[in-house]
Amino acid sequence: GDGEQVLDLLAARPETAAHICGKLAVVFVADEPSDSLVTRCAEVFLAGNGSSRQIADVLRFLLTSGEFKAGVNRHTRAK
Repeated sequence: GDGEQVLDLLAARPETAAHICGKLAVVFVADEPSDSLVTRCAEVFLAGNGSSRQIADVLRFLLTSGEFKAGVNRHTRAK
């Protein structure tokens, strides 16, 4: 319906991708993720083009990013 079309339009916007990726990067990578990471993540989000794998691709990107690995290593050493 019309509601789904509005959501599809919103999901295709770069601002939406950046917002969602910024939130996910805060949860999975750092309290203040780099703009570069969020931008690269948003590109992955937008490349998904609304597919059912879109969020999975974004999470895979975040969890294999150098920023994530660096954060995990720092956290592990701090224990």
